[in-house]
Order: sequence, then structure tokens, then C-alpha cells
Amino acid sequence: MVGDTTDPAAVTWDQGTPEYDPRTPGTYSFKGQLTIPNGKHNKGEREATVNVIVGDPSHDAALAGLSASKGALQPVFAAQTKDYNVSVANDVTEISLTATLNDTKGSLTIGGNLAASGVPSPPIALQVGPNVIHVMATAEDGVIVNDYAITVTRAGSSNAELMGLTTSAGALTPVFDSGTTAYSQSVANSVYSLRVTASLNEPNATLTIGGVPAASGVPSAEIPLQVGPNLIAVEVTAQNGTSRGHYTLTVTRAASSNAELSSLATSAGQLTPAFARGTTAYAQTVANSVYSVSVTASVYEPNATIKIGGVPAANGVSSAAIPLQVGPNAIAVDVTAQDGTTGRYTITVTRALSGNAELSSLATSAGQLTPVFSRGTTAYTQTVANSVYSVSVTASVYEPNATMKIDGVPAANDVSSAAIPLQVGPNAIAVDVTAQDGTTGRYTITVTRALSGNAELSSLATSAGQLTPAFARGTTSYETVVASGTQTVTVTASVYDPTASLFINDAAVASGAASSEILLQDGLNPIRVKVLAQDGVTETRYTLYVTRLLDESSSESGAVSGGSVNTGAGTARTQDIIVDGVRQSSWAAFTAEQVNGKTVVTITLDEQKVLDQLANGMGQVISIPVTVEADTMIGQLTGQLVKQMADKEAVIEIGSERAIYTLPATRLDIRHIADSLEAGMNLQDITFSIRISEASQEKADLISNAAREKGLTMAALPIEFEIEAAYGNNKMVVTEFTSYVERAIGLPDNVDASQVTTGVVFTADGNLSPIPTRIDVRDGHKYAVLSSLTNSTYAAVQSSKAFADLSGHWSKNDVNEMASRLIVNGMSEDAFAPDHSVTRAEFAAMTVRALGLRSGVSTQRAYRDVAASDWFADSVSLASAFGLIGGYEDGTFRPNQSITRSEAAVILTRAADVAKLNKELPANKADGQLSGFNDAADIADWAKASVALLVNKGILQGDEQQHIAPQAAVTRAQAAVMLKRLLQQAGLID
Repeated sequence: MVGDTTDPAAVTWDQGTPEYDPRTPGTYSFKGQLTIPNGKHNKGEREATVNVIVGDPSHDAALAGLSASKGALQPVFAAQTKDYNVSVANDVTEISLTATLNDTKGSLTIGGNLAASGVPSPPIALQVGPNVIHVMATAEDGVIVNDYAITVTRAGSSNAELMGLTTSAGALTPVFDSGTTAYSQSVANSVYSLRVTASLNEPNATLTIGGVPAASGVPSAEIPLQVGPNLIAVEVTAQNGTSRGHYTLTVTRAASSNAELSSLATSAGQLTPAFARGTTAYAQTVANSVYSVSVTASVYEPNATIKIGGVPAANGVSSAAIPLQVGPNAIAVDVTAQDGTTGRYTITVTRALSGNAELSSLATSAGQLTPVFSRGTTAYTQTVANSVYSVSVTASVYEPNATMKIDGVPAANDVSSAAIPLQVGPNAIAVDVTAQDGTTGRYTITVTRALSGNAELSSLATSAGQLTPAFARGTTSYETVVASGTQTVTVTASVYDPTASLFINDAAVASGAASSEILLQDGLNPIRVKVLAQDGVTETRYTLYVTRLLDESSSESGAVSGGSVNTGAGTARTQDIIVDGVRQSSWAAFTAEQVNGKTVVTITLDEQKVLDQLANGMGQVISIPVTVEADTMIGQLTGQLVKQMADKEAVIEIGSERAIYTLPATRLDIRHIADSLEAGMNLQDITFSIRISEASQEKADLISNAAREKGLTMAALPIEFEIEAAYGNNKMVVTEFTSYVERAIGLPDNVDASQVTTGVVFTADGNLSPIPTRIDVRDGHKYAVLSSLTNSTYAAVQSSKAFADLSGHWSKNDVNEMASRLIVNGMSEDAFAPDHSVTRAEFAAMTVRALGLRSGVSTQRAYRDVAASDWFADSVSLASAFGLIGGYEDGTFRPNQSITRSEAAVILTRAADVAKLNKELPANKADGQLSGFNDAADIADWAKASVALLVNKGILQGDEQQHIAPQAAVTRAQAAVMLKRLLQQAGLID
């Protein structure tokens, strides 16, 4: 360094500023031209060498001091402390920092800007919250740096005020002022909501309107308004999160004055005119059958209330039924608005005059009508006994304003009419109903008064003199004795009922008039007097035994020749019988006696003569004809004779024109009967009595009533058939047989035999059960022949059944006949449902009825799914007992399961066993019998023989396509037809 210059600034160096690393210690030499200006010492140019000596730099990067223009450092400054905090108020928006270096040779930045040691920095802007300002001190060596971080926290604003508050509904009260926090506003009822706009005084504050965050100066979402005061809170939270401002806005929505409806209707249909809010008067016309309406109204404004017909009603909810009178009915619908304003709507419902000319009930004093009364049915029938001379009719109109006449006479509702006289036969009684509007309706009851059933005499006499006993109405057997010279007598009888017919020895005679002369023979001369009642069924037979003496002396004792004696004493005379159509004279003894006013005839076979005859062959028919009038007929034979007849397969027959009992001797199990009587081998001492008798009057009445309830007509008087076996004091009644036994009931001459549909048996429970029946003619007399497995009381009846749904159906005639025979029933009174499948229970019941099986013949068999109360319980039990049908392995019967044609074939084959139908069909012909059917291969092996047999007998048939359809369900029509064919093949029905 040139040291003697007085003005260093005037010295120039042509090498410029030397370059060297001031941080690296050492001596740096630089050569150059040094120029010293004139006037200076050592002036001029000269060459010089400059040596720059660099010593070790300072490593001190510490601060000697640090301060802020606002607030105090925390903690107090210390050189070794690098982090400080300064808190300033929200209104402090900037700050300056002053940092002093410990070694001034170092350098300094504040907030990233160079700063001079000890000199305040330019102002540094502050955000609300923490502001980190770095003070960087760098040592002279440029390596060591100290970072001092000053966090200046500027407090948030405490301003929680609004600078503006408005609503979409208009001005507030009072006018907004930031110092006022409570406001109010009134709006019309039509204002259902509004928006609120609030503006913050300090933009960093937050805002909620009605609890929902909102932006300053932006309208809120719609706020719904209830009628009345609605408090809306506007909450302001200052930036500091602590200061809060609370403003309230009370918006009062006026009450509604809307008293209008939005809808109006009735349960009866359309109003006139159609509903419109501005229309308050409506009309509606309803039929007379509409007795009430309910009204449904909805208010336009939900706070309004409604009364319908003066009764508070819920909005949109049907009112209670409002009764309607005939004619106009004004129904007021009153609406009260929320503010008390009222409005009225009126519906005038005009109920038409009634056109109802129907009855709600109809009855007569004589009992049940047929059919049972139903409003839609106008024609009824009723059958009454001949003893009913009049009836009264009671009717009730369905509509109380209607009037009626019974048999042309005005009648009060539900009050019995005066007695209406009845003629014998049909009597049409009209019940005329006139509705309120003049409409008329007529009901007709045809009361058929039965023909008289009185078949009694009021007197009986003969030209021969006094009868014994004296005539009495209840006595039917009389006798008298005439001298040997008396050739003829006449009989004079008078009937009790003038409509009855009188026959003496089968010749018609006028009541009260003498008969023609009746020739007498020596001995006993029975004279038959028959009274046939007007009904043509009821008859009473009287017998007058006139004994002509051989000589005058014998008239005292009453003894007669020829083996005949006084019948009143019950002693015997001889009787002819018929063997295989040949009359055998005096092969039986005949007695007639009076028992309780009834004539009982007993005929006892001459055992030896019959035994001798039996040796002539097998299967002979021994007939005992009863030719006198008798209430009871008894044929007697010994147990020994029964056994011999059974061995020869002989048949015993006893009867008259009234009834015939045909009994194969094999039907009597003589060994079992002897054991039951404890008779051992003493068969000769067992007496069999085969009895045929008229049913008692009490039982006949029960049967007649039961028939009437079923719609049946009695074709003849009920007859009781009985067999009794006696050994000493031991007796037993034979009630059951293992095979059918025939009994024939004679039909009166005036009964159309073609109309007799079936025979019935009177059961212990008072019912009538069908029996297989055919019509025969024997010796010019018509009989209903019943085949039954029991002894009991039987009757022949007429029935005619026709189902409406069989019209045009292939099975019509057969099904109607089987229904008339009481074998099949309809699904209803008029419907048979022929194409419905038949269930196992139904088929069992049909088969049991077809075969005439009944309770008492079988033992009960229980199935888990057949209750004793089920309608089919007895039928299922009987069918099972007779082996017709069985149950399943699980103990069930499955009564409601359909039955297939194969299953039906097996059951019908078993039924053919009961009916003793010839079932001979060689096994090798079964397949041939079925070969004509296209689906023969579908027949299961277990059913093949049964199907083949029924096909062979014509009972089961295929369709037009030659299908036997073994797995198809049997229809109700098919079941009825197959059962009919089975009974016909067995000869049990016509």
C-alpha cells in the first residue's frame, strides 16, 4: 500500500479492484501501474506491487438485541433464545422489528429483507392471527447463521354487529340501527314464508339466520311462517369467536280468513254442478235404496274447521252416515276460518220414493214354505194336512213405506191375516205389495190342502143282524152268525169322511147304501170292507166274518164244520199254500184274532207236508198267501223246518196285496240263532215268526213328516217287516242279513207306479234312507220291491228332482233319476255341478246310499282326518266296514281328495259283491276286454281286472276317442251314472 500520498483518492490503479477471497486468510499480491497526479508527492507513474493481507473472519452470528415496535417480546430477549411471541391488538395492522448484531461485521435480514443492525425494519403488515417473522443473523464468516422467529399474533375482531337487516316482506319496525337488536314485522296470512338479509359490520364475523349459517348481504332461504308470531333469530359471532351479537325479528303472520273448501263429495256419487270453490250450493239425487250418505269435505286453508250436518268433521275424512228421508235432504257444510270468518256449503240430496215392492218375510200359520223364503223368490208352495181348513198369512214388507194386501185384503206389516179358508187341493194366496212410488209386486203361496186321509167307517151293519163286537170306529174285525138257511147277506157301511171311497168285496158301494147280495157258504165267510181315503193312499180294511151254521142247534156254540171255528177266539182253520206256483190245500193252519183293535192273522205251516215237498228238489218257493184283510200277518215255522229249507235253498214267501216278504231260508243263520237262544240242537222247539204289519199311527206320522220335510210324497202306507225267533222264554229279533232280502209294498190302484221313485227305510234317528227299489207287477197288482240288508219299517215314496245346470248335459236323465232316488245330492237346491270331480267322501256316500247301507249294520272305523261331526262320517264308516273303500297307511282317509276312474272301478267291483252281481270274467279275457282302448296300457295292474269287469258289464265306458282314462278324476255325473248302471245290472232297480 503506498503510504505517502496525501490524497489516496487521486491515486489510480490500472488493474481495477483486485480480486481475492476475503474469507480465506492469506496475502494476495497484485502488480500494476500506479499513477499519482501532479501536485502530489511522488507524482507521476510508477510500477507498484499491492499486497492484500486477509486475516481470520469473525464467526459471531448472535444478536445483541431484539425489539418490536408494538408489544413486548415473550420471553424477554436473550441471545441464546431463538423463538419469541408478541401479542398485539386487532387494530395493530403492522409492526417493525429492530435487531442489533453482536458483531457488526456480520449481516442481518428481517422478514427476508436486509436490515441494518440496530435500525428498525420497515413496517411489516399483520394478518389477524399468528404472523411468523424471521430475523436471520449471519456471522462475518458467512457460514454461521442464527434464525430468530418472532410470532406476532394479531387479535381477531370483536365486532359482532350488523350494518344492515331487511326481509323480503318489507320494512321493519323500528328502522334498522346497528345498536337496536329487536325488530318486528306484520305480514298478511297469504305470506307463507319470507327471506331475511343481514349484512355484517365486520366482514370476518360469521352469521346465522334462524339457526342456519348465512352469508353477509345474501338473502336466506325461505323461512316458513306459522299464523301468529314467528321469532327469527339472527346471531352474529365476531372474528374473535368470543364476542356475539343477538338480533331478533318477530314476524307476525295474520290469521287466515279463508272459509272455503277445496273439495266436496258424498258417498253417493257425483254432485251437480261439479265442485268448484266459488260454488256453495249443490244437488244430488239418489235411489230410494240409499238410506244414508257420508260427506267428505276438505278445507282450502288447513287451519279452518268444518262441521258437516252440524257435527265437527275432520278434514278429508268421511263423516258418519247421515240418514236420508224420502225427498230432499239439505246437508250443511259449515267452514270456520282461522280468524273466525264463516262460510256455508249446502248439498241437497233428494232420495227417490221407494220402488221396493218386496217382502222381508213371509210365513203361514201352517209352517215351513217351500222353498225357504228369499226376497227374490215370489212363488212358494206349502202342503198341509186335510185337517187344516184354513191358514193365516203373515208378511213383512222390506221397505216400511210399502203397503200390502193379503188375498185382496189390506194387511198390516208383520200381523197375521184373518183366516183364509182352504179347499182341498191347491189354493193360490196372493200377497200384493205396493211400493211407495206405486211399483207393485206379487208373491204367491200355493197352499195345497191334502186330500183327506180319513179312511174310517162311521157305521157298519149287515142284513143278518147284530155284529160282534158292536161297531166302534177303532175296531176293524167283526163277526156274526147266520142260520143255515141264509143264502145271502147285504152289508151297509157309511164312511166317516164323505170324500172317501167304499169297497165291499172289492166292489164300489155308495156310503150308507146296502151292498149287493153276497152269497154265503157253509162255515166261515170273510167279507172285506175297504175304505180308501180321498188321498188315494190311506186305507182301512175291515173284515166281517159271517159264519153260516149247518143246523140250527149249532148256532148256540158257534162251532162250524170243516175244521173252522169262531175267529174271535183265535182258534185255527186250514189254509192253502202255494209251492212253486202250485196250490197245496190245507198245508197250513190259519187263525185270526183282534189285538188292541187290530186284526192279526197267523199262519203256521204243516211241517211234515213241507218237508216231504222239499225232498222233491232244490230252490223251491213256498208261498203263504193271506187272502183276508189283516193289519198284521205272521208266518210261523220251526227251526228244524228253517234248517231243512236252508239246506234245500228254499224260499219262504208270505204276503197279501198289501205287502209281501220274500226270504231265502239261507239268509237265516240257524246255528247262530240257536246258540243265541241257548237252544242247542233242539231246533224243533225254536219258533220263527215272520211278521208283516202296518206301521203304528205314531210311526206313520213320523215317517210322513220326515217325507214332507224332504219334499217326498208317500205312495203307500208304511209297512214294518220283522223276524223273531223264540225258544221257551228266550227271544231274539233278526235285524240284519249278509245278503239282500226282498220285501214288496203294494201300491194303491190310484197311484201311478211310474212316479214311485224309491223305497225308504225309517232309521232310528228319525231319518229316511234310500233303499234300492224296482217296480213289479204280480197277479195284476203293482208292488214296489225293496232290497235291503235289514229288517225295519219301510215305505214307498214319490220324488221328482231336476237340476237346472243339467240342461243339455249328457247325464241329465240319469243324474235326475238318481237324485229322485235320493242317492245323489246337488251342490245346492238347483245345481248338481256334473263336471266337478268327485271326492273320496262324496263317492263313499253315493255308494253307501246306492246300496242302501245304513248305520247299525257296520262297526265303526276311525280315521284321523274324519271327525264324528263330519257330514260324511257315517258313510265313510259304512263303506269301510263293508270293504268298499279303505284308508291310507298313515291312518287317514283323505276325504277331500279326488278319486280316479281306476280307484272308482275297484270300489264299484267291491260294491258288485254286496249286490251279488255276477262277476264271472275269465282272467284271460280281461286284456281282450280292454284291448279296444288306446290307453289300456295306462291301467295299473291292481285295477285292470276291475276295469275290465265294469267295461264288460257296460258300467264303465270310454270316450269317443277310445280312451278309458284310468288316471282321470271321476266327475260327479260319471259317478252317478256308473252307480245307476251297477244297480240295474244287479237287478236292484228298474
